[in-house]
Amino acid sequence: MGLHRCTECRKWFTPAVTAKPHQRVCGKECRGRRRAKLARSRRAATREDCRADERERQRKHREAAASGACHEPALSGKSSEWLGKMQQVVDKVVRLSRASFEREIRRIVRESAKVLGADVDRARACHEPASALAAAQNGSRSRLGVDGVTDQHGP
Repeated sequence: MGLHRCTECRKWFTPAVTAKPHQRVCGKECRGRRRAKLARSRRAATREDCRADERERQRKHREAAASGACHEPALSGKSSEWLGKMQQVVDKVVRLSRASFEREIRRIVRESAKVLGADVDRARACHEPASALAAAQNGSRSRLGVDGVTDQHGP
């Protein structure tokens, strides 16, 4: 039958059939104790290495804190410029239609892509998908209604 002795509590147990050659403990509680004991021995064996790594990590952290480089600087003045543009767009929205608002947003996004170095595909910019408003105006069916709500019943 093959009884084994638990390495933690020293009781005799019958190992699982699939784990017979390598099962060392009798149950869940002893397995937890064994894992903790093995972890302690691993940490003790590499204590100096762990301490050296920790000292290096702390040294780098202190140097970064002393230099004041805790994060990257803000964009070079462009974020306030874009905020101003967005405020202008919002002011215009009160006076303009929804289509004008969408055109203005697309224009600002294209400009910001140029500033950030992204290559804007001119062919796609000219042939953007039809909006729900345009679909409603020309009588075609769209998945979205004019308000951006799914049009389940059709026009």
